[in-house]
Amino acid sequence: MKWRALRSEERQLAWIWGMSAVSAVLLAPLWPRLLPLLPRCAFHRLTGHPCPTCGTTRAALALLHGHVIDAIAFNPLMVLLGVAFMAGALVAPFWALARLPLPVIPRTAWRPLRIAAIVAILVNWAYLLLSGR
Repeated sequence: MKWRALRSEERQLAWIWGMSAVSAVLLAPLWPRLLPLLPRCAFHRLTGHPCPTCGTTRAALALLHGHVIDAIAFNPLMVLLGVAFMAGALVAPFWALARLPLPVIPRTAWRPLRIAAIVAILVNWAYLLLSGR
């Protein structure tokens, strides 16, 4: 596997990533109060069916409050992405501080990664449609 040096803007992004995760956790008590201010899902209103991201807000709130099972029930893919986001937010600032190199993802890997992402979104959407969430 090839590695490359971290660029200055990537170090800054690592710190922003870490700070945004810390902010999300610290502001967790405020999120339920802000929920009524968020717009409702237009796709769900128009069709009566959940969109691929329906339940994301409820899942994020449940996850921030430690209710993992409830979060998974609302939107499993969001939970996976939320956990990955938080894990990355813990690692990224220390990685940047230590100036560790980044792995280079080969060009040949991007297409399978895109296909896997599309399949994950479609499977998650099927779950949301079948669960009636």
